Amino acid sequence: TGRFTREQANDLAIVLRAGALPAPIRVEEERTVGPSLGRDSIRAGLAATAIGASLVVVFMVLYYHLAGAVAVLALALNLLIILGSLGYLHATLTLPGIA
Repeated sequence: TGRFTREQANDLAIVLRAGALPAPIRVEEERTVGPSLGRDSIRAGLAATAIGASLVVVFMVLYYHLAGAVAVLALALNLLIILGSLGYLHATLTLPGIA
């Protein structure tokens, strides 16, 4: 509410900086996802990626003409080199690694 004394605010800051709060964990809900649902999510994600990339390519070529086509080619070659390098090095591509 913002109505803390300076001492209460300092105490709260110390507790928050200390790490984990001394609160019990209560499971509200737990779900198990089957492999078919995961497969459907991967398929939908790949379709969304293909549609999004296609729309970007079309926009770049229509708006920027030759420069857009060159940029699309450069992005495709960059992606090919990066994925080829990762494959050659047997590297694992993870979401935290992408971010």
